[in-house]
Amino acid sequence: MTSMRNLDVVSAIGPGSDLLPHSETDNYAPVSRNGEVTQNAVIDPHLYNEVISQELKDVNTGTGIESERPPEFHQFASVDPGVICLYKKNRAFNHGRSIGAESAVPVLGMAQCYSVRQNQLYGFAGVCRSKNIRDYDDVANGLKQDEYFTLAIGGPATILNNGCDVINIGDPVEWTFQDLRTSKYKRSQIGKKAGPRRVQVRTAKGSKQRVFGRAISFARVGERFDVLITNGSM
Repeated sequence: MTSMRNLDVVSAIGPGSDLLPHSETDNYAPVSRNGEVTQNAVIDPHLYNEVISQELKDVNTGTGIESERPPEFHQFASVDPGVICLYKKNRAFNHGRSIGAESAVPVLGMAQCYSVRQNQLYGFAGVCRSKNIRDYDDVANGLKQDEYFTLAIGGPATILNNGCDVINIGDPVEWTFQDLRTSKYKRSQIGKKAGPRRVQVRTAKGSKQRVFGRAISFARVGERFDVLITNGSM
């Protein structure tokens, strides 16, 4: 059995990752999908230019993550079920009337190179419910599969507690690009990394704009829990 101490839960480990235990004794059971509301989504390619730009590094100066290495595009564009996805506010400036934006919501599925200073620029889009794993040579040779996937935007969903809080039943939960306590204790640098840093979840700290649901099960750090998605942050 894989020890949770050897896992970096802030990286790209979703609740269905092979690096996590899946037996009944580990208290793992997929959540019921009754009452689930879904929506089509696609990774926003325009945001990759932002991730690799020097401007984003300059904005993050002093946050402790300005030295993070930008992910490769296939890492940026890959998402697993249970990953929190965000959309950038006022995104019509980039998309206009593009076909992709007309049929699906363009989202960001990772937090690598982002800090709390970008929290106010993004909103909750949903929780990924169908995986979209991109190949490393997609940029050079073109897509080999459909790049669209689905989000859960209402009802129950299973996510991973990759923050620093113990989450109790009934707790309102919020997302954040960077939990400063994680950086303080350098937990993101310990153990095996499975990919780029992901959006973190924690109990609500008074910011109604980032609250997206209520926990309906208990979870320690690194454990799965079920959340009832009640509203998207606007």
